Amino acid sequence: MCEGLAPAVLARMDDEELRFRVYDDTGPWSAWAAGEPRIRALLDAERPRSGGGGAWRPLEGVPEARLMALVEADDPAARTQAMRELGRRGDPVLLDLAENPAIRNVAGGVPGLWAVLERLGAGALDRARGWAVGDDPDLAWQGVRVLAEHGTAQDVPALLADLTAMAEQREWCGAETPARGLGRLGAAEAVPTLRFLWEETTHSYARGDYLAGLLGAAGAGAAGFLAEAVDDCEERVREYTSGTAQS
Repeated sequence: MCEGLAPAVLARMDDEELRFRVYDDTGPWSAWAAGEPRIRALLDAERPRSGGGGAWRPLEGVPEARLMALVEADDPAARTQAMRELGRRGDPVLLDLAENPAIRNVAGGVPGLWAVLERLGAGALDRARGWAVGDDPDLAWQGVRVLAEHGTAQDVPALLADLTAMAEQREWCGAETPARGLGRLGAAEAVPTLRFLWEETTHSYARGDYLAGLLGAAGAGAAGFLAEAVDDCEERVREYTSGTAQS
């Protein structure tokens, strides 16, 4: 079901973010590499240097203090490798790095950070709850992503507030993450906003996430949306009608 998704995935990632994702020659990456030079180049670089199995881990065993020094150095490549290793270990120091303005780029973010924060799972929830409602746009975005993936019922208000703000601003892509999260949590109060997004979006790809949200939030009331999805222009949307879609 990954066929045709490579352009959309690549459009959402800069090179550093993509490098975090492409650990080795597994998953959809090898299938996409033939037609995507960016992926092929990263696979060639990340393939185990010894010729054996498993991902290449040049910093495995390096003390945390040394990894932190690499993160704080003005060397994007070294920072990428150090953050990757911290993520592999599930080190909560990543939460402090997310709040460190000294390592942010000119756009205010830390490329690749989300990929390593994902490794913390629910361990990032407490900090993410503060980020999601704070006034730092980058941290708020990171916080919403954590809540969408790992939040509980207490996080529905924050996710719904973000979804509503995205809908009011017609930020179709920005609404995808809270839509998925609210569906995962079965938040019935989100249905009116999700319905608005489903009906009004000009970004067809986002409809898959809106439909996922509606299916989770509307329960039995989602049958009408599934009926609409049968002939949708997006394959990812149509897959929900056959039960083959993956969240």
